[in-house]
Amino acid sequence: MLEKEYLSVSELNSYLSGVIENDALLWDLVVKGEVSGISIHKENIYCTLKDEYSQIFVCGFKLKQKYMPKEGDSVLISGRISYYIKTGKLSFVATEIELCGSGKQYDKFQELKAKLTKEGLFEASHKILPPAFPQRIVVITSKEGAVIKDIYRTIHKQNKSIDVSIYNVSVQGITSVKEIVEAISFLDKQNFDMIILARGGGSTEDLSAYNAEEVVRAIYSANTYIISAIGHEVDFTLSDAVSDLRCLTPTAAGEFVVSQYKNSINKILSSLSIIEKIVNNRLEITKYSIINYLKKISQITQFKIFSVDNKISSLIKTLNLSNPQNLFNKGYFKIKRGEINISSVHDIRENDILSIYGNNGSFVAKVLKKD
Repeated sequence: MLEKEYLSVSELNSYLSGVIENDALLWDLVVKGEVSGISIHKENIYCTLKDEYSQIFVCGFKLKQKYMPKEGDSVLISGRISYYIKTGKLSFVATEIELCGSGKQYDKFQELKAKLTKEGLFEASHKILPPAFPQRIVVITSKEGAVIKDIYRTIHKQNKSIDVSIYNVSVQGITSVKEIVEAISFLDKQNFDMIILARGGGSTEDLSAYNAEEVVRAIYSANTYIISAIGHEVDFTLSDAVSDLRCLTPTAAGEFVVSQYKNSINKILSSLSIIEKIVNNRLEITKYSIINYLKKISQITQFKIFSVDNKISSLIKTLNLSNPQNLFNKGYFKIKRGEINISSVHDIRENDILSIYGNNGSFVAKVLKKD
């Protein structure tokens, strides 16, 4: 069997580079398009130049010009095509950039943003408060990316009891908008505590699904707390604006989930501590109240006892004064005729037999004569 002739990757890339470098048409070009995903480092510019159907990577080195392009600007870029053999990457190397106005894609973005703002989709009053103890979390992202690993690691490093699931979607491309909308609609009915909408960084085109009106409205209509963690800190999408919380990175979203759990625990512990102090304070107040009541009861009881004791003493004194024996001691006698007490001389008749009672005893006497 004859061995097929072939080219190595390096040979192919070298050939393509030669074709491009030898094409004079590509040496001096002026291309019109819209600036996207721009990054400026000192005098070096990196961005994507696009129209409705295509895009190309642009780099400009040590550009000496007053105008610096912004996201969404419509520009004319003068330069040449370069092919980097090592990576097989085609670039448009800019030598001059001129402003033509704002681009169509940027204008569409601003129009949609203004429309949704007017409808009130981005107002804080529509945002849901986060659950105190998030236990079931689902991440809408691509299973192929590092995003889910970052979120898993961040959450489970601090709290392994939180369940984290993934719902796989295309985060860019033709079907991405449809898949993301369907995912939000489905997961919103599955009783998750939080939904995290996440993906790694990328150009404005890479993140375009998260600026789609359908995705924004799906987030707005959801009853589940939604966190957006799309791209990096410099990236901002309409999904970030409508979500209940925007986190700058997927890792930050994981940190928020754990911190929400921790904060709720700390609030409970703080409340319990306050309740304990209040209860102890009430017990202390009640204790002193009881002691004071007991003191008052003791004082009242002692007063009552003293009062009763005085009354008893007074009664005893009165009884002693009323004791007939005292009269006997003074020389008085008690006279009875039979069972009848004699209280007057008029009650006595001659020949009556009388019983006479005195201090040291009694005796019987007969009335001989009555004066």
